[in-house]
Amino acid sequence: MLPPKMIESVCSLDPGVERRTVSALFTITENGEVLDHFLTRGLIRSCAKLSYETAQRIIDDPYQVPTVALSASPCEADAIRQTILFLFEITQSLRRQRFERGGLRIDQPEFRFDLDGNGLPVAMVERDRFASCQLIEELALLTNMATAGIIREHFPEIALLRRHPSPMQSGLLNLQKFCHMNNLDMWIDTSKSIQMSMSNIVALEPRLDPILSYLCAKPMKLAEYVCTGQEIDTWHYALNVEEYTHMTSPIRRYPDIVVHRLLLAALGYTARPQISPDEMQAIADQCNARKISAGRCQEASLNLFLGLFIQRSGPMLEDGVVVAVYPHSLSVEILVPRLGFVERVFCQRAEFVTNVCHRSAGRSEPGSVGPRSYLELNWAKKQLKGVLKLGVMTRVPVVLSVGNKDARKLKACCRVCCIEKCSVR
Repeated sequence: MLPPKMIESVCSLDPGVERRTVSALFTITENGEVLDHFLTRGLIRSCAKLSYETAQRIIDDPYQVPTVALSASPCEADAIRQTILFLFEITQSLRRQRFERGGLRIDQPEFRFDLDGNGLPVAMVERDRFASCQLIEELALLTNMATAGIIREHFPEIALLRRHPSPMQSGLLNLQKFCHMNNLDMWIDTSKSIQMSMSNIVALEPRLDPILSYLCAKPMKLAEYVCTGQEIDTWHYALNVEEYTHMTSPIRRYPDIVVHRLLLAALGYTARPQISPDEMQAIADQCNARKISAGRCQEASLNLFLGLFIQRSGPMLEDGVVVAVYPHSLSVEILVPRLGFVERVFCQRAEFVTNVCHRSAGRSEPGSVGPRSYLELNWAKKQLKGVLKLGVMTRVPVVLSVGNKDARKLKACCRVCCIEKCSVR
């Protein structure tokens, strides 16, 4: 992030205040067909600053005139309402076309924590997914793709692009196997076929959405920055485009600043950057490393605050589902769909377990996806009679607790008293 004082005094688009910009101007039909575009330096004077929530209220109720703090300009609230509705209609068309061309989107649950005066979590709230966010997202994607084409055309040896490698085939095969075992059609040839398959399945079985999202995200590789002079393959798998970059968030991402410098030089505003392909790739490598570190830090922070919340409010009982069985370690991977939390549970370590063995249900025939794998558990506790079977798609109650009173050691375990009737399906 740039220093707060710079963001507030130079970058923030405050109503009625002129700001210097690099703008992308597009000519788009009502059906979302892009007829023309160009990028240029300019000045912008916003007439209002709206939150995503305010924009969403306008989208939900088109006849509502928003209450916003207007500047001294003659911009009226009704004009804001009409602009938002018009842009939303166009960007929804852009979004449909993007998925029709093969775009892939995998959504995961996101949460935020309300903190008390001491900075400790007192409530956990799921983040809203506003349709108004899609308006900004589609325009940002359009701008980033247009920028990528310009800088690569002008600087084919030093353009900084963002590519997304193809996913691991073994993971996609596991996803396909999971679907076929549950009599669901899943095609994994391209990003488009995956997106279409997931949409069709979720339309029939909405409860499978978080499970499919997790299984689909698991084999995906991380997107990365590359220098075109060092890397020939710049394909972005999830977007299904040849050229993509980041330029729409220069206040919080350093690669965007680098791309802005390349873009301004390509547009003739500044001199050609004096940088070699090796130096640009070194920048890309550093940005990739920092992004990975930031992601790990974010994940650790979320787990810490979840642990602190559980430590304060007590163990959480959640619905879980088995998404993987590991015969060699006699363990299962359990997903908590509501939280997107995944934990490996070693069944031999569970309380009252006397024996665990791996079984296969059915026979593997030519053209089939193989036998269904599951773990068979025997219990010593008298009230738990018989044998329990844990296979993929077995639903189990899960207790999330904090181990050893350390909020960083979040753990999950099957609630033994509640999975007596679990059976492989």
